Amino acid sequence: MTAPRPWLHFGVLLGLAWAVTAGILFVDRWPEMGQRMFDADDAMRLVQVREFLSGRGWFDLHETRLNPPAGYDTHWSRLVDAGLAGLFLVFRWFADPELAERLMRAAWPLLLLLGAMGGASALSWRIAGRHAACIALVIAACAWPAFQHFRPGRIDHHNVQIVLALGVVAAAAWADRARHAAMLAGALTGLAVTIGLESLPFLVLSGAALTLRFARGAPESARALSQFGLAAAASTAIGFLLTVAPKDWSHPACDAIAINWLMGAGAAGIGLWVTGRRLGQAGAAVRIVAIVLAGAAASAAFILVEPRCIHGPFALTDGTVKAIWLDNVDEMEPLIGFVRGFPLVGAWMCSFPLVALVALPALARDGATRRDSGFLLAAAAFLISVALTFEAGKIYSYAMWLGVPLVAALACRLVTASGLRAGVARLAIALVLAPTTVTAAAFTVIQTTAGAGPVKRGIPERTACTRNEAYAALAQLPPGLVATEINYGPYVLALTPHSVVAAPYHRISAGLIAAHRILTAPLAEARRVVRRYDVTYVAICGRRASTGADPVEGSLWGELNAGRVPPWLEEIAGAREGLFAAYRVRR
Repeated sequence: MTAPRPWLHFGVLLGLAWAVTAGILFVDRWPEMGQRMFDADDAMRLVQVREFLSGRGWFDLHETRLNPPAGYDTHWSRLVDAGLAGLFLVFRWFADPELAERLMRAAWPLLLLLGAMGGASALSWRIAGRHAACIALVIAACAWPAFQHFRPGRIDHHNVQIVLALGVVAAAAWADRARHAAMLAGALTGLAVTIGLESLPFLVLSGAALTLRFARGAPESARALSQFGLAAAASTAIGFLLTVAPKDWSHPACDAIAINWLMGAGAAGIGLWVTGRRLGQAGAAVRIVAIVLAGAAASAAFILVEPRCIHGPFALTDGTVKAIWLDNVDEMEPLIGFVRGFPLVGAWMCSFPLVALVALPALARDGATRRDSGFLLAAAAFLISVALTFEAGKIYSYAMWLGVPLVAALACRLVTASGLRAGVARLAIALVLAPTTVTAAAFTVIQTTAGAGPVKRGIPERTACTRNEAYAALAQLPPGLVATEINYGPYVLALTPHSVVAAPYHRISAGLIAAHRILTAPLAEARRVVRRYDVTYVAICGRRASTGADPVEGSLWGELNAGRVPPWLEEIAGAREGLFAAYRVRR
């Protein structure tokens, strides 16, 4: 009888580790699933999925209830909606719509967690062997701070992008040992670009790693490069055709897949494919020139279509919107702001990545490791994630997951013996170095030396005003257009029949500015904006904004907080029972 392959045994271990972890997360989060949505993006995604299930066309991503009458064209991918909708339909076989929707919201991130654990383990196996992959499973199962986007209820697109980034990096690292790994890396690259651009640095890095191997003349590098290039170009083109409406094929965008991204990715992919196919036996100089030409062609194709996009995904966003909204978004705040102002939050984000940073030079002391292309790619991906976290705190989740293989490899390096005792020792090291353990230790030190630390302003209001019960009374009012704080817009859409002036999305500049002016401008200007937008209700939750800002004195919000209701508004009796103070605009 043929012995089972090692990866079959490991697949069983992966399934068990995931099942235990997912079960714990499910039990922990399920009681809250019917009481709140955990993020504005989760609420907005749910609105989008509901409309898709109710018969919206595949390419119809226009939200008429947001920023009417113009509406809102989302930059989110329909592919995520399709996955969620399919899951909902499966649960409808045995559950009523309400329960099926809750199960869908719970199961989706847990299924993606399996992909994250698998990707981190695959990368660990590549750089340090099967024992490291097993240790990575233990670390990933004990990674509470890394579960931010994988807890039940998280149905936005960040978790998908994390999983795809891990998959691309792992597949690219395996390209020198597994025949079709480079093709998989290319296919996942196109899928990742189709879903969103957050993981773009890791996709580019993986392609660059394969390109450098080819430039050095490494064995089988030409085949790997050509496979990656062709797969990346093809999958990006397929993603474009599947998710971009034909009427928008000629329209560029900086924040989502569009013609400029298709041209850039297509030129790069085809260039790499031709280079790998035709120049596998050429000299180093010829290879390097060909690579430079392919990169230049891709850059030119991208820039010529829409030059402004070189400034990033928000390049086309109104400057006023950046000042009144984007600069106050938590996930865009630099890491140093969290560390200085909120030490416990900083410890949550930094503790495990710091362990991985220590592991990196320890592993690099070995000469063979330093020369291993898989290790160099894993190290570079991790360091890029750390650098990007300093720019925007939301990237810390990537640093968590990309740090797992490095810490797992270090645990293997510390115990090189074989046998039961060595396995137990590795397990003990994995548990000590796991994110949950090191973060708990950091919390203990901080609380012992500096106390509990401050709570970020606006968090109490945000916690109360994002619960489903907060919208119960508002939902009973006849449908109308609601002006409320920007960050609560998606909850109004998901939990009431109303429309909203704005929500926290950069493509609706006019609505964002209008909603901000209604609440923060002097009464006369607020009234003009309310009349111009034909607002039905003004709804206020809490005495300060979810960002922690206090209402401006003399503004509509400030006056309402002081109990001075202007004559063009009337307070709706009983509305405060749902935490929102609602006011009807007098006609």
